[in-house]
Formats: sequence, structure tokens, C-alpha cells
Amino acid sequence: LVRQVVSEGIGDVRASLQKLRPGALEQRGLKGALEKMIREFESVTAMTIDLDYQTDSLDMDKAKEDVCFRLVQESITNARRHGAATHAAVRFAVDGDWLVITVRDNGRGLPQKTITYGYGLTQMEENVSSLHGTLHFDGSDGFLTEARIPLTKGEYRE
Repeated sequence: LVRQVVSEGIGDVRASLQKLRPGALEQRGLKGALEKMIREFESVTAMTIDLDYQTDSLDMDKAKEDVCFRLVQESITNARRHGAATHAAVRFAVDGDWLVITVRDNGRGLPQKTITYGYGLTQMEENVSSLHGTLHFDGSDGFLTEARIPLTKGEYRE
């Protein structure tokens, strides 16, 4: 019974945290929030992280920005925690009508058949799917996370 109550409590906390919008997103926008998160992550780990943000011309809604931010946050956390990565490259680009986000690290990686979906990967997949996007993982050379999220009319700034 205690295990069940604790498990439910953890689930409730995770659900609440997922709904919170990071303050940096509110104050700095997506690019600024990513830069801040990356600086803070680098300051407490032995990782270096490059950000290639080619999407300044996009004006996305808050829900889409939240998903993008959480995807990068979870990916670099996993790179360090599970892959012992020392470097990651984060890239935001537009490919036709798609926003493509890639996070590639130099960690241990793992064979495709052994990628297990814990809370983090499952949440990333659910969040990207909620935007009608796709998510792909590849652990054959370090670890790669690639999200493809459709862009809608009005998201391109002139």
C-alpha cells in the first residue's frame, strides 16, 4: 500500500512539473531559455554543448516551445546520466514545413533493440506526438534524438 501511495504521489508531482512553464521561456523566449539551460548544465557537468539555432524566423506558440525545450532538456540530461557523454550538439532547423530538432551526443550509445522507454523517453514521445510530430532515437554512434514537428501557417516571421 505504501509503495502504491508513493508511486501515485511521484506520478502526481511529475504531472504537475510537466505543466509548469520554465521561467526562462517566459522571460527569454525559446532560444534564450535554451542558451541559459545549456550554460547552467555545462557549469555543473563536464559536458560541452553546442547550440545551432537556425529558426529565429519562427514564431511558435507556447505549447510548442515548451515541448521543444523539454525535449532538449531531457536529451542532454540523458546524454550525461546514461551515456556519460562529454559533448552534445543541439540543432534547430527548418526542413520544408517541418521543424527538425536533433540532439547528438558522444556518449556510450546502445543498440537500437536495447533502447528502453522509461519516463523520460516516453514523455518526449508523447509530447512530440501531441504536436503531430515524430521522434526517432538512434544509439549506434553515441545517441541521437531527432524530432520532426510540423509547422503551421503563421509560424514564419517575415
